[in-house]
Amino acid sequence: MKDLFLVFVAAAIAVVTFSSCDILDPQDPGLLVPLTVDEDPLLPSISVNDTQLHSETIGNPNDPMIVVLHGGPGGDYRGLLNCSRFSADGFFVVFYDQRGSGLSRRHNKEVYTGQFYVDDLDAVIKYYRRKPDQRIILMGHSW
Repeated sequence: MKDLFLVFVAAAIAVVTFSSCDILDPQDPGLLVPLTVDEDPLLPSISVNDTQLHSETIGNPNDPMIVVLHGGPGGDYRGLLNCSRFSADGFFVVFYDQRGSGLSRRHNKEVYTGQFYVDDLDAVIKYYRRKPDQRIILMGHSW
């Protein structure tokens, strides 16, 4: 009788467990990897140098600018978000996911050259720079 009860309990648990599971399609956008700025218009982004980059800023745009460059290629800026604390010290902190990284737009492989990354960095600085004499500090990780 005790064995029959245990079988019944195990069967009930299995039914509840499997009936509460959803079957997901791995082809659904955002399921296996997060949506990019092309796929989610609510993500903060900028359009520069013929691409769309996931980007956000913290602080007063008129203060000296710190541009935070994440590691990679292929990383993203999430691990460097503590750098936002520099805004309390009078800096305008700029984060962006580099071309093809993080939540930024993906491209065909032939556009991933060192020169494109330099050009993107230059375009990001020009996009956010408020005055010609605004001091720019590059803070990089890895690469």
